[in-house]
Amino acid sequence: MTETDTHDGSLFADRQFLAVWTVGILVSVVRWLEFLAVGIFAYDVTGSAFLVALLALLRFLPLALFGSLLGALGDMMDSARLLRITMAVACLVSLGMTALFVMGIADYWHVAVSVFLSGIFWASDQPLRRKLIGEIAGLERIGRAMATDTATSNGSRLIGPLLGGVVYQWIGGAGIFAIAAGLYALALFLMNQNN
Repeated sequence: MTETDTHDGSLFADRQFLAVWTVGILVSVVRWLEFLAVGIFAYDVTGSAFLVALLALLRFLPLALFGSLLGALGDMMDSARLLRITMAVACLVSLGMTALFVMGIADYWHVAVSVFLSGIFWASDQPLRRKLIGEIAGLERIGRAMATDTATSNGSRLIGPLLGGVVYQWIGGAGIFAIAAGLYALALFLMNQNN
């Protein structure tokens, strides 16, 4: 199959698109799963609505601080490689948080740091993964590709918090971060298969 054949065909017949799109679904579910669960944890630990809101700020702050820089780095470097690096760091952060919860020593400040670091990954996902989607789709399919990615990203806002609430109720913060680490690892595997 030539490059022209691939670009004229269905997005869902394109293995590269499917891999990068699935990565987007996985990391979006993690984002919203964590978003709800860390808020519940913060309120349980501190009883402060302000400190819960501060976690949301810490999640979005890296997007404002580093989004443009990460986008520029993505233009200068291999976007897929940079995305894999940030995804591996996010996976390690989730594994570290899982360990803290399992040992029973997780505290608000641990969660705050992990939320900020996860926010850096989120800031990298936006420009890097979407750049890859554009490159894979080509000009002929870019509208469909971005619309599909955006729709599924928004759909994850339904699945992530629902899953987060159920998991947090049954197995707590350790379960949330263990699932996050597993989904990041799966996303990293898919990105490595996409080479």
